Amino acid sequence: MQRLMPGLLIFVLAGVACQKESESATEEAVTETAQTAEQQPVTQEPVTKEPVKEEPEITCDSLSIPSYELWIRDLSELRCDSCHNDKIAFNGIKFLTYEGWVAVAEAAKIRIETNRLTRPLDPIEQRIFLKWFDNGMPRLESDCADKG
Repeated sequence: MQRLMPGLLIFVLAGVACQKESESATEEAVTETAQTAEQQPVTQEPVTKEPVKEEPEITCDSLSIPSYELWIRDLSELRCDSCHNDKIAFNGIKFLTYEGWVAVAEAAKIRIETNRLTRPLDPIEQRIFLKWFDNGMPRLESDCADKG
């Protein structure tokens, strides 16, 4: 076995002693923390973040109001434009544009309410048109934003 130099032996022994003191101090700190925790009830609740609530965009569709853009243009093309176009213009009425509808809105509403049309509407189509008239004939989806 090799002999250690006296200075090195003191250094090694001092290191072992320091390590034991450190372990002892750590054990005391853990014991003290555990006792303190037992004495004081935990009252801190977990922090939860509320999700950021964005205001939903108000559109005619979100309010269940038909707009010309999403409903009436296509329904008009399907049911009205064959008789009310640039070539035929039955009774001088053209429904090819929003402006065409606005120009005869009152008369068109009465004809649709009574369903006195050359090609009568089914009840669902009739309700869509009447709801559109009753809600101010919105042209674009954004036109209903102030109604929300």
